[in-house]
Amino acid sequence: CILLLDKKGLIISINHAFANGFGYEQDELSGKYLSIIFTDEDIKKGKPENEIQRVLKHGQGEDNNFLVRKDKSNTWVSGECILVKNEKGSVRILKVIQDINTQKQSEEQVDLLDQFNKKILTSIEDGVAVVDNDLNIINSNNAFDSLFKINKKDGKNINFVELLQPVTGEL
Repeated sequence: CILLLDKKGLIISINHAFANGFGYEQDELSGKYLSIIFTDEDIKKGKPENEIQRVLKHGQGEDNNFLVRKDKSNTWVSGECILVKNEKGSVRILKVIQDINTQKQSEEQVDLLDQFNKKILTSIEDGVAVVDNDLNIINSNNAFDSLFKINKKDGKNINFVELLQPVTGEL
């Protein structure tokens, strides 16, 4: 998605991808301040103004944050602003937006599953280890670590088969 802004942060034009993704038509945004697509929380923090000032000062800027569609739903985006000057000295700001909401939701789901798995591991009193296809230990609980005298602080990757060799003398 692309927005073209003047140096004050007023929207000059949008492309079709922005119109499709955010539900606005060109005439609804033309002349409106950039904050129209920011969350109320980010507006209170001064993010639209900071973004404009950063690009005017440094020539570019990038960030990840929520933006608001016309229907008031939020979407997580990665954005970049680039200062553009033409041969007449006219200054414009090109704002390129990539909707990465699905990626953010996937990351949040992975984090929730990871937290859930950690709770399960800590609640089991017997020794438990989670291993990958190569039998490398991905995670283990305290009972397992105590049984095999594993020190997680050293950050060393341990293979389950290597743990068993001193115990059984085989494998």
